[in-house]
Amino acid sequence: MTSSLVKDYVKLIRPSHWVKNTFVFAPAIFSLKLLNSKELFSNVLAFLFFCAGASAVYVFNDIHDRESDRNHPIKKNRPIATGRISVRSAWILFTFLLLVAVGLSYPMNSYVAAITASYVVMNLFYTLYLKELVVIDVMIIATGFVLRILAGIFATNVHLSNWMLLTTFSISLFIGFAKRRHEIVSLGENASDHRKVLSLYNERFVDEMITVTVATTIIFYSLYTIDPAVVAKFGTANLVYTVPWVIYGLFRYLYIIYVKSEGGDPVEIVIKDWGIISSVLAWFVSVILFLYIK
Repeated sequence: MTSSLVKDYVKLIRPSHWVKNTFVFAPAIFSLKLLNSKELFSNVLAFLFFCAGASAVYVFNDIHDRESDRNHPIKKNRPIATGRISVRSAWILFTFLLLVAVGLSYPMNSYVAAITASYVVMNLFYTLYLKELVVIDVMIIATGFVLRILAGIFATNVHLSNWMLLTTFSISLFIGFAKRRHEIVSLGENASDHRKVLSLYNERFVDEMITVTVATTIIFYSLYTIDPAVVAKFGTANLVYTVPWVIYGLFRYLYIIYVKSEGGDPVEIVIKDWGIISSVLAWFVSVILFLYIK
């Protein structure tokens, strides 16, 4: 296998998008079990299995969308769309990743295996049909992040506040609608050629959804930090001081969407924009200091 072909396979499974699966670690962080070696090991395994499942979904998506991807200014360069990786080879890779994600996770934790399988099945239906349903398409994406949280909950056998689940769902909706906006703006009249559901959206509606989901994310996370049960659990009320980092991160994302006219790939924004990186790091360090170092 040549180095260029290896790069194509790596591009196909999208390892840069595995950053989304770090949501699996949230329950351990907010249950004071991040430093527990046994729980951390279970979390790492759940993370790896979810990465395999997510990559299987990416491969399936690229197989199914190879024709429409050829009409996209960026996605036309994907390995399957260009023909550098054959459809047959892609199906073999999909099967292997699925076996790793579900088959290997089952002996470790049947609940994690079930959640991973649910994520894969949900996204297969998304690729085949649900992505053509207005609003439902974005809600499916957001549900995927909630499933990541649930995988972390069952991997470490902990409880997480419902406020955190709502926060996860809300911020995922925000990112999803931001991506739809970028597609509408960047593709213009050809938007529906790439994704049919885009013909059912318009900028005004998506902008309203972005405004609502930003607001609910801030509200849900703020309510989480001041929830009496959360304060009692951690023995500190200082978690509320992490709210400004969340607000800055969201506002920075809005700046990227409306001023820099970006937002097509949220992963690229998260790993490349220093404003977002700084807010995430500041938030993470603050959480660790307030919860683990008292």
